[in-house]
Amino acid sequence: MNLIPFGVKHMKKKIFCSLWLTILVQLLPIYSRAEVNAQEFSPMSTISVSAPVANVRWSPEFSWLASSNYNDSLISIWDVANGELVTSLGISHESEVQALEWSPNGEFIASLYGNYRFQIWRVNERWGSLLNFRLDTFLKQDLYTSYLTSLAWSPDSRRIALTVDYHLIIWDLASGFTYNSQNEFSAVEAAWSPDGREIAIMLPDGSTRIIDGSSFKMLTTLSRPEIVPIRMVYDPTDRIIAWSSDSTKFAYFGNDFAAKTSTIVILNILDASSWILANFAANNLREIAWSPIDAFLASAGTNSTVHVWDTNTRENIAIFEAHTDIVTSLDWSPDGKYLVSSSLDGTIRIRNIG
Repeated sequence: MNLIPFGVKHMKKKIFCSLWLTILVQLLPIYSRAEVNAQEFSPMSTISVSAPVANVRWSPEFSWLASSNYNDSLISIWDVANGELVTSLGISHESEVQALEWSPNGEFIASLYGNYRFQIWRVNERWGSLLNFRLDTFLKQDLYTSYLTSLAWSPDSRRIALTVDYHLIIWDLASGFTYNSQNEFSAVEAAWSPDGREIAIMLPDGSTRIIDGSSFKMLTTLSRPEIVPIRMVYDPTDRIIAWSSDSTKFAYFGNDFAAKTSTIVILNILDASSWILANFAANNLREIAWSPIDAFLASAGTNSTVHVWDTNTRENIAIFEAHTDIVTSLDWSPDGKYLVSSSLDGTIRIRNIG
């Protein structure tokens, strides 16, 4: 697979199309920019997998993709350059992978399994397991819902935030367990800000707590109570929180039951303002991902379509048919130029967005 940017011939064609686009927008205001641009985002590469894909994540140093399948306990590592399988991590009799994330320094992969097993894998030429234990044994309590919803690394790759049965757990890579929110609040999902100063915690009632990334003390509460985050117990792999690269805003999605819509909300932590980026049919959204270098936010729902949004102008800049079945996962390349998606159709696809 070639990840070199578009050639000169294509750029001339693109400039020509852009001139026509400008004319069309002026003459026909109702003509959709998304409809015009969608053709530019055809797949650059497709990886065929032998099963429906649940998760896909891009490594921080660009070279690899990590993916997991439904009803499968293995993590597959793919070479981005040629689409070939590098190795598979895991034990065949384990429960399926509920969540996986690369550490920001690219040295580890953390994974969370449906049987409460939490593993950290060392990423090097040996691809070995560094840490492997069961969270229910560690917590020494009855965890009753098998509600394993998210994991997120701190930007310095030293800590991991886990949400398990409405608990926020902070795991320190060097010393072990650091924090458990059991007696303070419940958590549906947690996400570390890119600067590491805050953690956004989604609560079941639609409110968001911003806590200090070091002391874990609450800083503020933001709320759009009409937009309630929805976690599907049978499919907890979705990423419902996405931070902006400057750590001043984050997006989440949930259901507005009164309006009967699934809604993407953006919250500004500097002034507590919020606005709606997009509305979809109820229960339609599955995952969002914010570009690491600019204002692009990608979203996918319970169909084969991916949307790309400009969060500054609130414009839907592209809509494209990403797969032939439901899109299950989205992630941006470290340089923000490429978007990878996975699907129940058993494929992983990469597109040039930048």
